[in-house]
Amino acid sequence: MATTNPTITGGWNLIVPAGDEFLLTLPQAAQTVFVATGSDDDSDTDTDPQPPAAGILGHALAAGQDGMSRALLGPGPVFARCVDSSASVVLALNVWTPAE
Repeated sequence: MATTNPTITGGWNLIVPAGDEFLLTLPQAAQTVFVATGSDDDSDTDTDPQPPAAGILGHALAAGQDGMSRALLGPGPVFARCVDSSASVVLALNVWTPAE
């Protein structure tokens, strides 16, 4: 399991690759983030994961709320962005690859 504290901005930031499990929490009380899955075309290994489609807000995560996980969001690469497009925020992220 890897624990990181990525800083995200107002644009969609890839935080978890497709297939990995995760627990995401927001330790800062001053900011809310949106979290959503993007697309990952497995037929083309040269294609980077694509962020959520235009107009997708995502699921809101605020400090003090229970975290987000793969069980809540479903398959695909996971992206996050700040609600305030000019802000940045530090997340608490645990990521692991499930045993096969």
